[in-house]
Amino acid sequence: MEENRFWAYKVIQFLHDPPGKPFLFFPGSGGHRALARELWDIIFKEKPRFFSYADWIASGADRPVIKGLGTIYFHKNPLITHPLTKSHIKLTLPSEGKRVTLEEIDELKELQKSSLERLIEHIEGVEGNKTAFFNLWRLFRKELIKDDPDIPWRFIPADSRCPDHSIWEHNRLTSALAFITQGLVKKNGQPRDINDPDYPWLFSFSLRSPQSFLKEARKSQDLWTGSMLISDLAFAGMVPIIEHYGPDVVIYPDLLANPRADIWLCYGKEDTISTEFKSQLKGAYSRASVIPHTFVAILPRGGEGHLKSIEDIGNEVLKAIGKRWGKYVSLAKNWMESKISLTKAKLWHDTWKAFQDTPPVEPIWIAVPWIPCERQGNYYFPGRTLPCQETERPPEGDFEIIKRRFFKLGFWVPEEVWARYEYSRSVFARTKEEYYLNSGFNYSLLHYKLKAQHMLRKLYSALPETHKQNKENLDLSRKTKGMTEKCTLCKSRPVIADYKEEPGDHAESIRAKLKEFWSNTDLDPAGEGKERLCPVCATKRFLVKNIINSSDEELKHLWLPDTEEKFLADKNLRGYTLREYRARMKSHFLVGFPARTCSGH
Repeated sequence: MEENRFWAYKVIQFLHDPPGKPFLFFPGSGGHRALARELWDIIFKEKPRFFSYADWIASGADRPVIKGLGTIYFHKNPLITHPLTKSHIKLTLPSEGKRVTLEEIDELKELQKSSLERLIEHIEGVEGNKTAFFNLWRLFRKELIKDDPDIPWRFIPADSRCPDHSIWEHNRLTSALAFITQGLVKKNGQPRDINDPDYPWLFSFSLRSPQSFLKEARKSQDLWTGSMLISDLAFAGMVPIIEHYGPDVVIYPDLLANPRADIWLCYGKEDTISTEFKSQLKGAYSRASVIPHTFVAILPRGGEGHLKSIEDIGNEVLKAIGKRWGKYVSLAKNWMESKISLTKAKLWHDTWKAFQDTPPVEPIWIAVPWIPCERQGNYYFPGRTLPCQETERPPEGDFEIIKRRFFKLGFWVPEEVWARYEYSRSVFARTKEEYYLNSGFNYSLLHYKLKAQHMLRKLYSALPETHKQNKENLDLSRKTKGMTEKCTLCKSRPVIADYKEEPGDHAESIRAKLKEFWSNTDLDPAGEGKERLCPVCATKRFLVKNIINSSDEELKHLWLPDTEEKFLADKNLRGYTLREYRARMKSHFLVGFPARTCSGH
């Protein structure tokens, strides 16, 4: 699959269910499929082929796919529910009467078309398919809300019969699966080869031991900067995936309207969001980053055309994180070099180099293939009620399907959990023949398997001989003949130093040299040199000091939101107590305080 066609498929899938779909079951409205075709025609002169497989899989993962339940008219009963509660909420619709009229639905259709036309106004040619998708994903809902804020666009359900998830969630998953051009099960009932380029896999990523990294803190600035670093490194790992496959493939965290993702859109590559819309996102965020240390994405197996292999994507993720960490280490190192006078710089550079390429929180990923629901002849095989009765056994074909499903999913859950899943599966499957579309039955089990295998991978990675950082520490210790003292904060990594080893040096003389080096008042305001840091802890301590004066606008917006810059510029606040800060800053305190702690005021 070539690149432009890939992005065209994503646009097609994102619009296959228009945002106002639940209203379009109104008799005489023309239906949602007709509106979808009109929306496609606005973007494409020659519309690419629409494959239903992505929609079927996404629907089966989102909700029970059961036909024959009739139609629940959303314009009469605008209800939404939640899968974990029995209650519901009735939305308020901007209709003059008790029900939405056909004329109002026609106006709703025109509003969706005009909003779409505005989003793609400056996009020309097939090369703009990627930009068109990014505009749709990030701004379509925003434009609809701006055009008619009285309509509850955020909460419109994907299916009025099962209104427990929004149309945006369904379309996001459908567009994420746009690379699928054939079913996951062959016509003969056998599952496809999981190594086909367009076969979906779940990709799990995390940073190992974030708690240990955060625990290595003495000041609030250490804790805050460490938390920001973990969040930003995790997002750096997402960037190669987002650039190549789109932000919708990240299942969680949801990147739509995420402040960190918006910063990336503002300062990222030109082929993401249109330049004329970037100004709408700048300044719209108040906090820089809300990204956890882990994420899950749905990716193609790849290996052909635009679809890169998962192994290549995984390697790009690791390289991106290493590059981002190296950038932050360089910023901290450069700031320190501007404040001190280096004499014998070899030890200084060797110590920094040992920690510049490898982040202290090790990135780990793993991937598993999506497991489809295979069609069986029968789904219920009861045991004996009386001793004289025979036990009903599945026929050979069904037995092979059950065995195959158990070996793929059953090993990873307790027996009683597997039994409940299988019984629920059999009850549901006997209601309607569309059971095989309900991939949600396998999704939760597959996710459990994914996380279990990821945990095993993390445990293996924790072994000393597998961790690159431990080897570099050992190499550095050999270079300095074991004379380098450990960091007083983390107590595990060597201290940054600049001294020449003299004959007869011992532990006390080395410590005296280190204390003299760290007595610099820019490094230690008390001038005592009691705190002596390694490159990692020094990065957490001094990073923001350099960013404050940096010319990199993206970094300044990420680490120093507008309210923080104003706060830091207010010299009248210096010397205030914490209580006085709270009284003066009020609502801005939570935003302004972290950067102020890192500024040394």
